[in-house]
Amino acid sequence: MFDEPPHGRGLAPSQAPLTYALLDTAHIVAQLIEQLVGGPRMTAAQGRLALHVASSYYGIAPTELAFRLGVSPQAATAMVGRMVVAGLALRDFDPRDSRGYLVGLTGRGRREAKRLRRRLDGYEEKLRAVIEPEDRAGLVRSLQSLADLTRLRGNPWHDLQATPPEFRLW
Repeated sequence: MFDEPPHGRGLAPSQAPLTYALLDTAHIVAQLIEQLVGGPRMTAAQGRLALHVASSYYGIAPTELAFRLGVSPQAATAMVGRMVVAGLALRDFDPRDSRGYLVGLTGRGRREAKRLRRRLDGYEEKLRAVIEPEDRAGLVRSLQSLADLTRLRGNPWHDLQATPPEFRLW
């Protein structure tokens, strides 16, 4: 049934090793994020949103939040709405724009963000123990490049050739 022996770990070699490496690890990373960030108190998406809001002293405008999360303004607004209903976030008027609002965290939301930050910091230590420093630095740079693409373009996979050269991965 199988004519060729396996080529080692992961997917078969290809002319697209980066894409295959991402495909091979995507589900593992998704599960890890859900374990670290998500849970009965807060979903993974809400956790990411809470960390960004917690980093802003006066609150954050939904458009800035959308940019930081790499989602559309509509998606960010919907996420904020769900967090408000869950008692994790609140909307307050924006003193710079009478038509806009700022997103902040409730006391419960701040406690959950702190809990989440402690969990992430603890996992960071585990990663540092198994990934060599020079590999870790390269991995962080590469992943940050993908995150920057998401924030700049809204979708890192859409027309990468139109991306400014300083944000290209190759």
